[in-house]
Formats: sequence, C-alpha cells, structure tokens
Amino acid sequence: IDDKKEIYLQMIDNYKINDKIIICDKYIPDEEVKNFFNLADMVVQPYKSATQSGVTQVAYHFEKPMLVTDVGGLREIVPDGKVGYVVEPNPVKIADAICDFYDNNRKEFFEDNIVEEKKKYEWSKMTETILNLYKENDEDFLKEVGYKIAVGNAEEKLKEISTYACEKFYGDGVAEAIEKFAL
Repeated sequence: IDDKKEIYLQMIDNYKINDKIIICDKYIPDEEVKNFFNLADMVVQPYKSATQSGVTQVAYHFEKPMLVTDVGGLREIVPDGKVGYVVEPNPVKIADAICDFYDNNRKEFFEDNIVEEKKKYEWSKMTETILNLYKENDEDFLKEVGYKIAVGNAEEKLKEISTYACEKFYGDGVAEAIEKFAL
C-alpha cells in the first residue's frame, strides 16, 4: 500500500495539484464524517466488487451526487443519470463520468433529484411498506404457519384463526408473544 501511496503522491506533485487534494488515510470517527461529506461535490465509489454500500446511504443523507460502479446491487439504489452515475468498473468510464459531472454542471440537477429519491429510504416509508405487506399477506401467512399469533390491532378475522391474540399492538405485541411463548 505504501508503494501505491508514493505513486499517487508523485502524480499529485507532477500535476501540481497539491493545494487541491487532502489525503486522509486514517480511520475517520463518526463525528468527523460530516466534514468530509460536506466538502465533497460528488461521492465516488469505484468498487471492483460489492453487494451494497453504506456509503451510498450516507451520501443520500448529505444529498451528495454519487458515482458508483456497476457491481452488486449499487445500480438499484443509484438511478443512473438521476442522482449520479452508474459506470463499468473501468478507470476510463469513471474518469469520463467525473468529467461529465463538472463539464456539464450536473451537481444541482442531481442534488434536486436526490431530495426526492431519498424519500424512498426514510424510516416512515420503510415501516409503512412493511405494515402494508403484512396486512396484505397476513391471512395467507397465518394459514401456513404452525403457531398462529395475531397482535392487538389485527383484524378480527385474523384473531379468529389465530392460536393466540396479543392485547398489545405492533412491536409491543411481538414482545408480548415472545415473552409468553419463547422465554
């Protein structure tokens, strides 16, 4: 790693861009992360392989355009051309996208779209989706499982086919069932 670092330091020196680059090659504590994201124009994630990346969600939080390579599931959470770029894991493609970002002043366009796109990842949206899935499938689900438990706010028809109906709602109802049957 030190050999590669020297190569990059030499390149920075050769291009006379020392005053434009900050190298931070150490662990960054959580309370300092905001400083780096706030300074960035775009978050570039040039992965050779990945499944997902927590960095992407942090970039959404700070409303930063992103460039990700087309590996794993990154394409699914970074709509190409809307909030940033999805490119092949190839240095030329990555460089082309970075140049396009600056040459065509895409920062404001991507940031405006990020404000809307990140709403999909809000906790309220996630819990609403989970509850809707549960409501749509709970009768079929209860018919299939061995021990049927309904939480307090379940529809009466679900309580009727359940082995046990909790008095409490949502998470408290789940906790009630765990306490009664698992502990």
